[in-house]
Amino acid sequence: VVLLDCLTLWVSNVLMEDPDFPFEGGKDFGPLQERLLEESEKVLAMARERDITLIAVSNEVGMGVVPPYASGGVFRDLLGRVNQLWAARADEVYLMVAGIPLRVKA
Repeated sequence: VVLLDCLTLWVSNVLMEDPDFPFEGGKDFGPLQERLLEESEKVLAMARERDITLIAVSNEVGMGVVPPYASGGVFRDLLGRVNQLWAARADEVYLMVAGIPLRVKA
């Protein structure tokens, strides 16, 4: 069993490594998104090949206030794309609300 905690911090670190951070807007974030999704696919493929039980933790950042600055919006959008990919590949998905697990995908 491998606990990956957390996807949110990983996406944040990738953004912080970008030489244009903090973003003012107008930048093409396609390459960053492709990097995050490709690396995600590699980790997920490795876990399946090795028959590893992989538990990934992430934060939900799309249900709140829209960030008023470009960097916050980019972070929210990229993390959302990463979370969507991981959830699509997962056998089970849970959303924790006030410490209560809600099954999203069985």
